[in-house]
Amino acid sequence: MDAQARRKRIQEIEKLLVHHKQLYYRGRAEISDAAYDALEDELRDLDPSSYALQVVGYEVGEQKIRHERPMLSLDKSREVEEIIGWMAGQACAVSYKMDGSSASLVYEAGKFVLAKTRGDGTFGENLTRYFRTIRFPGLLFDPHWRGRDVEIRGELCISKARFDELADEMARRGLGRPKSIRNIVAGLLHRETELDLCAYLDFLGYEIFSDELGLETETQKFDLLASEGFATPVHERLDSPDAFPDFVERYQRALESHAYLTDGLVVAIDDLAAQLARGFTAHHPKGKIAFKFKSDTAVTSVRSIEVDVGRTGKLTFVGQVDPVELSGATVQRVTLHNAKYIEDHQINAGCRIEITRSGEVIPKHEQTIETAGAYRFPTACPRCGTALVRSDTGVDLVCPDPACPSRSLGRIANWIDVVDIEFIGDETLAKLAERGLVEGIADLYRLRVEDMEVLEGLGRRSARNIVESIASSKRLSLAAFLTALGIEGLGKGVAKLIVQAFPSVAALEGAGRDELLAISGIGEVLADNLQGGLTSFGWPLLDELSGLGVEIADEGSAAAAGGQALAGKTFVITGTLSRPRKEIQRLIEQHGGKVAGSVSKQTSYLVCNQASSSSKYKKARELDVAVLTEEELDALVQA
Repeated sequence: MDAQARRKRIQEIEKLLVHHKQLYYRGRAEISDAAYDALEDELRDLDPSSYALQVVGYEVGEQKIRHERPMLSLDKSREVEEIIGWMAGQACAVSYKMDGSSASLVYEAGKFVLAKTRGDGTFGENLTRYFRTIRFPGLLFDPHWRGRDVEIRGELCISKARFDELADEMARRGLGRPKSIRNIVAGLLHRETELDLCAYLDFLGYEIFSDELGLETETQKFDLLASEGFATPVHERLDSPDAFPDFVERYQRALESHAYLTDGLVVAIDDLAAQLARGFTAHHPKGKIAFKFKSDTAVTSVRSIEVDVGRTGKLTFVGQVDPVELSGATVQRVTLHNAKYIEDHQINAGCRIEITRSGEVIPKHEQTIETAGAYRFPTACPRCGTALVRSDTGVDLVCPDPACPSRSLGRIANWIDVVDIEFIGDETLAKLAERGLVEGIADLYRLRVEDMEVLEGLGRRSARNIVESIASSKRLSLAAFLTALGIEGLGKGVAKLIVQAFPSVAALEGAGRDELLAISGIGEVLADNLQGGLTSFGWPLLDELSGLGVEIADEGSAAAAGGQALAGKTFVITGTLSRPRKEIQRLIEQHGGKVAGSVSKQTSYLVCNQASSSSKYKKARELDVAVLTEEELDALVQA
């Protein structure tokens, strides 16, 4: 490309970026996030100093209010190794990057007085009237706030469960049913009427500004916000950069079950003094950075649509597409979500679609480019033949038979995954079900070695491993128990919100519908699902499991019950062990310790039964990290 063509292309991209950023922040995006990122990356290659790359937010209107401190954006990286280098050996706080609209709340002497958008980073627009129906703390009670002006920044989001409720309500009011959760928040914040629809939004806090708060770490910010009743993004302190790849892997595995849309991760130097010492640019702070997955798009044709039944009876749809290359992998399948999604986007065999892969295991549909007629939905369940029905929301096709094999096995498989039972994959579970050994979750805790060793492909050793792994899952946190039930809409994030409000089985059993609705992030549908699921299935199962030796620890009391003998200690586990690795990890965590994936200067102990040539053992020796056998670990716990 010659200089003239290069300059022309730079100008084209700059105009496009500014145009699409304005539309995005007003909830009227015309292109996908992946397409926008591709334009930004192209401009960065052509002209890294372009003004369009420094633009923060959008141009504000007449109702503008100055930010006391600039509300900057974040620099970003799509390379794990680049983030590890950026961390420079320092401990970091890593949190989910929420995909909503940024907002700033101003409090005077502990009382909420003003809400603002990010705007252009220097000026924001007044959002106060929109917050009249949003649930958030209007008063701050901690002594930290007394006599001080405080600014709390965060993200306005809508949970996936509440989006369906909002869509129904907007359709009922004749406002048109929104087709996509993405950008709906920005759309609501630019409405001049029906402002009460903002009651479906949640505010998740992540930043505090005030004089002399005495906070020393980023992690303490999250703790202080949570103590005041603010919902916060999922977050974790990583003692070493070596732990970042493991966190990314866990984030990816849980991507589909996140309560909210997320857009990667935010990595912040945990020590605030060190974070601030890195300084700022006009665009971003240097002590924080966003990690985003590489986005890749392609256009392909749908060959066919596969149908399956999930654990709640809802039909799931996956498109088989002509093979294309995305992010270095050959893609032949794409997630199509539910029946309403297929209808709204006119998807059928033969249509041409744009697909995106950005962190997901299975790529997602972005838009339909050429249609090919209406898809003919099945009328009977593909597993049990029961006549299908539409859900109350009209979004899903559902098999109403609670005894449907797919529903039963799906619920058991979800339990196995959440409580970390090893050695039982889908194939083994199917064999156990065929022999009548497992018909429900409680049957897992009745399995015996002699019952399973005769199954094809198992044998006595495999059967013993399964029984031992099941035994190690008999002590569960309340959050894990709730997540493992497989109640619709109740993922790990929602379970965490619930146990913050009701930290014990007794407290949750006594909670009424209105008390559940008072929890930020829980709407009417989810509250009804939770109450109905616990009454019809959850509490009876708990009674049955209790008789089989399963214990549910009250949230926050697991460590107290086990003591704090390992508090403040970080462990790494390696080598051949006498019991499942997850059992040892659970033991450490129940006694206040943390388990990391790799050895670093912050590692307190390496759990390893014998000397080995493994990289973890060598690293521990290099750093003079103490090595414990399992017996020595047990003795340390009992001391």
